Amino acid sequence: IPEAIRSVPALMNWLRTPEGKLAEPGLRLGVMDLMNSDQPKLREFPDELQAGGFKLPLRYHFDPSSELDGATIALKLEQLGAVSAARLSWLVPGLREEKIVAMIKTLPKNLRRLVVPAPDFARAFLEACEPSEEWLQDVLASFFQRISGAEFTASDFDMAALAPHLSFRIEVLGPAGEVLRAARDIAALQIDYRQQAAAAFTAKVGALYNRTGLKTWPFDLPLAIRSDDGSNAFPALFDESEHSAGLKAFAQQTEADAAHAGGALRLLRLHLPEELRYWRKHIALSSAAVLAYAAVDSSENLRADLVEAAFLQVAGVEAQSVRSQAEFHRMSEHVRAQLGPICGARSQLVNEALESYSAVKRRLVQPVIGFAKANFDDVSAQLNGLIFKGFARQISPQQLVHYARYFKALGIRLDRLFHDPVKDQSKMLDVLPFMDKLKASPNLADSRFRWLLEEFRVAVFAPELKTAEPVSAKKLQSALNS
Repeated sequence: IPEAIRSVPALMNWLRTPEGKLAEPGLRLGVMDLMNSDQPKLREFPDELQAGGFKLPLRYHFDPSSELDGATIALKLEQLGAVSAARLSWLVPGLREEKIVAMIKTLPKNLRRLVVPAPDFARAFLEACEPSEEWLQDVLASFFQRISGAEFTASDFDMAALAPHLSFRIEVLGPAGEVLRAARDIAALQIDYRQQAAAAFTAKVGALYNRTGLKTWPFDLPLAIRSDDGSNAFPALFDESEHSAGLKAFAQQTEADAAHAGGALRLLRLHLPEELRYWRKHIALSSAAVLAYAAVDSSENLRADLVEAAFLQVAGVEAQSVRSQAEFHRMSEHVRAQLGPICGARSQLVNEALESYSAVKRRLVQPVIGFAKANFDDVSAQLNGLIFKGFARQISPQQLVHYARYFKALGIRLDRLFHDPVKDQSKMLDVLPFMDKLKASPNLADSRFRWLLEEFRVAVFAPELKTAEPVSAKKLQSALNS
């Protein structure tokens, strides 16, 4: 309104002018202008949170002197195991910027100076990143590293220094809605109430998805089931015993995914007993190979291992995703068709490996008692690491193809060992530190390091043979550290 207009008649006259007519709509109040809207408040401080497949009620109390200060989230026992601590680290929108500013203030000085003023960087982060199932501190560190070029990690933030109201207060509710306990650390609550929470969850989803003693595929399994209150469960099979599988509704999808393939494979074994039995009996192995393995384990177990390995090679990946009777039927037909060829290909590799092993084993006799004992012990250790009880099941075809070359390298080493044990011992010193690492860490048994070590032995003791890839002590150490 022009400054000269200071009365109602002057205002009315001005509104009749072209300028006034343009301004008039902005001077009027609409119905929505007169209503008290809670939408902005609800966006910042919602009355429920979606997490773990649940709609979880929230309430707020703003009093720094009170233990209730901040946002309280109520979790029933059956919901407790499904809600991730990482998701809760994002808090609610109305407290998120304050939390990030507080986190920035806990950074070491050399990093803090790169992300100030803290409110500006907090707002930039919130505009760029949405809440997720990752920890807030992980995502924030990654964001700061990306925009600053400096190295930030989640551990740079001192989360314990934050005010209590910058974490959810969590109430665990019992069957009657009573508060069993309240705390700010959901991980601790999940540990303390693990058994009760699992039992409550199982009761909630009902007996339909909790069965034992299954010998055939039960029915089409959904990836998730939702109860009336919005809670999710994840049905999956599990391997119960040699004679049956079970069905369970898991609270976490990761647990369901980890168990399901084992249960599906158990039902598949029960569905194809004749096929498995036939190949255990008819798999092709030479008498020399069987005789070589006799000192390690029985030929029956060798055949069973070969068939089981072939079975897993054909069905192992598909079993993770099969959910319906139709998919199970297709998988069983695929296994029925492919099991024989895969058994044949694998048995050929194992047969060649055992015959080569036998040839080296026969030569492992010292010409004189005590002659180069440490050298011979090292060769024996290598042989035992390649051929052992269950190797035909555990070693992949990609590694079995190299066995003939490993044994050929051992034969060349023995030729030179008998001629010059001192030189062999000198070479052995290059290998022993890595062998000691392998012996000390059973988790390295099927690692990249373990197979690089076999290639390193070829390079050291039989350099005229080609290795599968370039290898050196430096590369071995790098693989060990990765």
